[in-house]
Amino acid sequence: MTDARLLFAGVPHTGKSTFLALLNLAITSGARVSLSLGHFQDDREYLNGLTARLMSCEPADRTLLSQSDGLSLSLRTATSQDISLSIPDLSGETWADVLAERVCADTLIDQIEDALGICVFVHASDFTTDPTIAEVHRAANALGESADEYTADAHQGYLGDARTSQIDLVDLLQILGSQFAPRPKRVALVISAFDVANGQSPVEWLEQNAPFAEQYLRSNLDSTAIRVFGLSAQGGRFDDKDELKALRKRDPLERAFVLGHDGARLELDAPIVWALGID
Repeated sequence: MTDARLLFAGVPHTGKSTFLALLNLAITSGARVSLSLGHFQDDREYLNGLTARLMSCEPADRTLLSQSDGLSLSLRTATSQDISLSIPDLSGETWADVLAERVCADTLIDQIEDALGICVFVHASDFTTDPTIAEVHRAANALGESADEYTADAHQGYLGDARTSQIDLVDLLQILGSQFAPRPKRVALVISAFDVANGQSPVEWLEQNAPFAEQYLRSNLDSTAIRVFGLSAQGGRFDDKDELKALRKRDPLERAFVLGHDGARLELDAPIVWALGID
């Protein structure tokens, strides 16, 4: 059996736990996924709790998994390869602290180095649109400051917001990238709550809503393998009464979707399969 460690990264409320709930439901149902259950019995208490909330159209309890040491799941790939999938502690506060302090604890560095692949989550509805690289330089010149100083000042403002900014996203990717040695890793950038994208592909959404981050990704594709995915694990908003009523009438696996970078519909485990390199 192959041990495959996968790291989930993202600040609180970016959809990490909800995606795991959807993945657990899909794999146990044998629907819309290429991965299947392995031969070993896992402790699925945490996942089952998350999945029950998803099926009831209740927000995921984001602290449920952060109270454990993470997950270890026995899975089988489409090519009949048995893998033990390990996902460490999913606390979003850990990543918020990393962005605020610019320091990684030794345990987190070990997790980054040991990971075979990484899924970075951002929430489409809680994303702050920031200036492009060119706009940062123009503004810095106008203020008589360096672009680095301007970006740092702007970043301090964004960190005070509960939402993720483009600068936060680029910071996080840079932090993860600095730990890619001794081997390169695949990074799946997962844009959650993608039901708000109004028919855009994930790349189109990124170009329109996060041009600064899109430019960074495009300029670093040679050194880092990054693929962008759009995810709607809930299929809609649970905090809208009318929408919630409609969602409760639909099968959770039918209302959820994952889109590839070009907007094509994919299986629900596609981000994980790609990040692990088993596609």
